[in-house]
Amino acid sequence: MVAEAFDRANVEPYCTAADLGTVESESLAAAANNELNYYTLSFEAAAELAGVPSEDAPAVARAYYAIGGHSDVECLPGAKDVLRHCNETYTLGLITNGLKEIQQKKVDTLGIREWFETLVFATPEQGYKPDPAPFEQALSDLDIASNETVHVGNSRVADVAGAHAAGIHSIWIPYETPHEEATDNGPEPEQTLDTLHDLKAVLKMDS
Repeated sequence: MVAEAFDRANVEPYCTAADLGTVESESLAAAANNELNYYTLSFEAAAELAGVPSEDAPAVARAYYAIGGHSDVECLPGAKDVLRHCNETYTLGLITNGLKEIQQKKVDTLGIREWFETLVFATPEQGYKPDPAPFEQALSDLDIASNETVHVGNSRVADVAGAHAAGIHSIWIPYETPHEEATDNGPEPEQTLDTLHDLKAVLKMDS
């Protein structure tokens, strides 16, 4: 869908859907006041990352928005299987720094809402990951103690640090964040896994 947006805007492609995921951050969500604005800021950030001018970002963002950018998502291989198994034994919650109106659409597009007892969309007022506030909100919503909770995420900076700040155990799966492996002063996760499928063994779930 990203490629289609560039084609519709008649702009030479300079990023992929994965690149957009890489540039998503709390600062973008805080600066955006609606979905279209968020996409514009995201494509501008992706242009900067690619080292190209960002003047065409608004046109690409409008095209992306028009064709339903939120639907350009898919689960990682095996993710739904893992969620289904986890849901049979554990109480699940989701925490995201993404803009609420976009993330809700993504959750619905992926068809995973049914497995989560709470969805926490971090806000500028509350604080974004790695601030402990959204983690603490999830604990409160689920009525679960932090030392009985495990957070699984792909970012040492946002997920691992935030979980530790809230007293939550951490599992790091560095999908699309390999650059964080070279961070000497980053927080150390309690466990590092190669894939989501490995989570089933760690949590001792039957296949």
